[in-house]
Amino acid sequence: MELDTLCRLLGFAEKEKKVLLPFFAEFQKNCDESFPEFMKPENAMKYYPFTKRNVPVEERMRLVAGIVEKNPAYRFFANMLHYGFYRRDPWCIELNNLPHIEKVFNENTGIFYLMIALGAFPLIFKRYKEMDIPQDMAEKTALWLGGAMDIHAAGHNGVPGVNAIQLHWLRHAADGKLFRIGRLEYLLHKYPDWVPLIYRNRKNGKICLLSRSGITYTQEGRRPGPEENSNLTESFLEDDSNNIRGYRILPDGYADVSKIAVLNKNEWECAADAEEIIPSIHIPAGEALPESSVRDSMLEAVKFFREHLHLNIPVFVSSSWLFFYEWQKALPDSNIAAFAKEGYRFPTFPLNKTSGLFFVFGRSDPEIEKLPQNSSLEKAFHRILSSGRLLGECGWLFLTNDIEKYGSCMYCKQYDIP
Repeated sequence: MELDTLCRLLGFAEKEKKVLLPFFAEFQKNCDESFPEFMKPENAMKYYPFTKRNVPVEERMRLVAGIVEKNPAYRFFANMLHYGFYRRDPWCIELNNLPHIEKVFNENTGIFYLMIALGAFPLIFKRYKEMDIPQDMAEKTALWLGGAMDIHAAGHNGVPGVNAIQLHWLRHAADGKLFRIGRLEYLLHKYPDWVPLIYRNRKNGKICLLSRSGITYTQEGRRPGPEENSNLTESFLEDDSNNIRGYRILPDGYADVSKIAVLNKNEWECAADAEEIIPSIHIPAGEALPESSVRDSMLEAVKFFREHLHLNIPVFVSSSWLFFYEWQKALPDSNIAAFAKEGYRFPTFPLNKTSGLFFVFGRSDPEIEKLPQNSSLEKAFHRILSSGRLLGECGWLFLTNDIEKYGSCMYCKQYDIP
């Protein structure tokens, strides 16, 4: 398959051609024009029930499969996406820059991507088996795909499918690094560089977070928005034989740039080493978030990682639009606000106008006046954006030794934060 031919038949312009060009010789070598096994509806339907969605998709799958089977370019493209996302090492993140190919599949475009996603599950099942992890854990991975289907439906008038930009996520499971445990997902990696340094007082157990160096904050202590370029403070971190100096981050997610915190090493110890495995929590769409489900998931995760992977996890971390400051104000009595307040929050990335839109409305850049206002969350998005306020993410962490105290807002209470 030649690149020009593929782009013409898929409706790709020069922009998409430039995305594919650096990798296309490799794709030609590792992908062919045969009809993929994962595009056969009977194979896709083996794994679809694990999504726990009762949306009928089999007839749509047959329509998509018939289109793919008749055209060598579509067969090659399906094989290329499966290879690039699930078999190539490393996976090809650039494929996320390709647009949906509505020209080919019309309203069933999301079904095409759903079938590719379901094609990851033979690899996931195989990897979990190699790791001696129970099969039901592999099956639970598909619950995320059910949530991804909900997101697609929200942005496509209820039509089933999956957005192409979410296909890559299952690669983490195929690599044996992503696990669905209860309500939450856990992704294994070393201490992320977006997480501040965590210290615990040796005497009273109080937690203190110090910002990493080189991060800009507003005087309020949050990350700046796209047009905030003045009156910013850049963080620093100094570590000598006796003390660590820097800007403290308070549990409500703001950095205190008004004064320099000094931690005596005889009184404070590091709660997590830079080389330790620190799982990040991810919150799949499609289900409620009651307090008990979060606590139970973390307790179960500690046990799972210890028994199956021989890992002693010191802390769970996360970064999500759900923890952003605005939701504590807009929906103070919600499960979202309660989840955020239970952990120790911290600033992560600069503010923007889109965080969270995709996960609620299925689209990242729609006109706000055209978005639905059915739920309290949807109405809150309207209020925030219509007023000109920004969106963003905040980080969140919880030390595993403290999980039994989950539900007491313990970190905020340590600093008398309501």
